[in-house]
Order: sequence, then structure tokens, then C-alpha cells
Amino acid sequence: MRNLLQIGEVAQLLGVTTKTIRHYHKVGLLHEPERTESGYRLYDAQDLLRLKQIRHMQAFGLSLKHIKIILGDTLREHTLREILQGLDAELADQVRMLETRRARIRALLDEETFAKIDQPATLESFEIVKDLVGERLATVNPVMLEMEKQLWTVIDEFDWPADYREHMLQAAREIAANPDLYERIFAFNEILATLSGLPEDAPEIDRMVEECLQNQDLQNVLTAANALLAHMPRLADPFAAMFGNLMLTNISPAQQRFFQQLSTGMRSS
Repeated sequence: MRNLLQIGEVAQLLGVTTKTIRHYHKVGLLHEPERTESGYRLYDAQDLLRLKQIRHMQAFGLSLKHIKIILGDTLREHTLREILQGLDAELADQVRMLETRRARIRALLDEETFAKIDQPATLESFEIVKDLVGERLATVNPVMLEMEKQLWTVIDEFDWPADYREHMLQAAREIAANPDLYERIFAFNEILATLSGLPEDAPEIDRMVEECLQNQDLQNVLTAANALLAHMPRLADPFAAMFGNLMLTNISPAQQRFFQQLSTGMRSS
């Protein structure tokens, strides 16, 4: 009378496929059992219990790599606690993300419009910058507010290397802490807002570039901003080039021409 199970019978008891059990063997979670003369694997009660352990741990979201560490560790309880703590933190992040996503879906349903479904939700970094601006936000030109939002969209929507988002936020905090620089940047932003409604070939662009090059206050703003950014880790290519190209998609042709001419003028002055 046979008292060991073949792989198909084990798979049936566990509710998995034979392919799954073979994969457990392949990655080292299961030792190779004895075989019949025909080469079929035979599993005993201990094999069945180990398989059930593996399935229980998978149900908690543990990876096979982590399960292998836990089952093979003599200090299993300590290892399991650390892994479960890490998993709990991951799940907490996922829950927050799902709650944010659901809130956005509810907002779209309440608005009864789906035109914004391809647009990012309100971004965390942009909200931080708005808090830094404080009451001054009410006086910001709406055009520039939208441009600022698009800037932080580019930063928040992608996983840039080397904590780039945090460095940009730190730069924003330092600007907000410097009232003189802060006010001058607002003045410069008013110029950019004016440019947004102009055609690319507008003659006013040449005049505005010349005025900026002659305005020492604006020159100081750009110099100070560049000095602040110079202390930040720079993105390496191709990330730097891609970041620049993404930013260009958020400004008008007239603004692009203005920046190009202003940059050329500053280098030659």
C-alpha cells in the first residue's frame, strides 16, 4: 500500500499547479524527495507541511526569497519580525497610494467630468511649495502658478535618481527663507506670465530680453538662483536632457525663445 503522494496529488491538496511545486524545488525551497523507479517524486507528511508553510507565508505577501531566508534561519523569529516589519511598511505605503487614488476617482465622479483623467492628481511637492509661499499665493499670477504646478508635476510624476525631488524642495525652502530673493523671483515671474500670451515671433520678446539684461536686480535674481542650484547634485545624462525636454513641453514657444536669448545674452555679457 502506497503512503506517499505524487506531485499531482500534492498539488490537488494544496490547490496549486504541479508547475508551482516544481518551481519551489528549483529555487531551493523544497528539498528533492525520494522518487519511484519510474522517476516520479514522492512526498511525505513533512513535505506537505513545508509546502503549506510556504503557501501561508506567500498569502502574507512575502516573496519566495524572503520565505527561503526565514525557513532556513536558525534565528527565524527575529528574521521573520524584521521582514514582516518591512512588509508592513510597504503595505502602509500601498494603502496610502490606494486611498489617494480612490479620493481622486471620487472627485472625478463628483465633478461628473472625465476630462482630467489623464492628468496627475494634486502633487505633494506642489502643495509643500504652496505652503511655503503662504499668503503671497493669492497675488501670484495664475499663469505662473500653473507653470509652477507643471514643474512639480515633472518632478513628482517620475522617479528621478539621487533624491532629486528632495534637493529641489530644499532649494524652494531656501528661496522662501530669503524674502529679498523671493520677491524678485515673483517680479521675474510676471515677465514670464506676460510672455505666455505672445506669439513666438513677437518683437516684444527682443525688448524684454534686453530690459532683463540691463536690469541689475533681475540679473542678481538669476545669479542667485543659479548659485543655489549649483550646490544641488546634478542629474546625469540622459536624465538631465530628458528633464530639460520635459520642462520645455510646459512653456510656450515665446517663453522658450525668451530663455534662449536671455541665456545667450548672459553668457556674452
